[in-house]
Amino acid sequence: MNQTIVFVPGHMCDERLFSYQIKFFENKYNIITADLTKRDTVHQSALDILKNAPKSFILVGLSMGGIVAMEIARIAQERITKLVLIDTNPYADKPDVISIRESLIKKVEEGNLFEVISQQYIPKYFTHKPEDKKLKELCLNMALKLGSEVFINQSRALISRPCQMNTLKSLKCKTLIIYGREDIICPLSLHLDMKNFLMNSELKILDNTGHLSVLENPLVANSSIYRFLI
Repeated sequence: MNQTIVFVPGHMCDERLFSYQIKFFENKYNIITADLTKRDTVHQSALDILKNAPKSFILVGLSMGGIVAMEIARIAQERITKLVLIDTNPYADKPDVISIRESLIKKVEEGNLFEVISQQYIPKYFTHKPEDKKLKELCLNMALKLGSEVFINQSRALISRPCQMNTLKSLKCKTLIIYGREDIICPLSLHLDMKNFLMNSELKILDNTGHLSVLENPLVANSSIYRFLI
């Protein structure tokens, strides 16, 4: 019987964030893509995923998806066979980041989702190679499809999330950490901290790659995950 991979997408992303990974792994594993659109806390999203996941599974999360994955690990690490954390942050939001998020929530409440996503988020996602244009269009499409209410709920979930360093210190399952070297949202220092706290982990750095590394550099991301899983 095939193992199951649960993919957890990032802030204002849907299953298309992992389209290259789903296509690569769907003949080898059962695939579930988590839904982060219904809750305004990381904890409740984690509980929803656990409710819909099999007894044991491989867990893959990017950015906010990695944050939710760490909360899943805090609640039920015994159910995770292997963990992949990609371009993410194990710490709680700092006051200055909370202030920025609250101002963006206000803008979105006033009807400015397009402006917030296109000006504040997408420019930070990639390394600005010419071929990134289609990826930026995809990210805008995902965000606009999810809509303002999801943006507000997910932003509130990020604001209220806990620090997960104690979770990582206690985690026993094998963990792969993937970092896009040009990621300006979740810098290298965060991933080195995770590597230091996780007792059974490895760090893979993807060159010439930004925050959404699984979209920008799917071949290397896929091969890294596959080698880790086999």
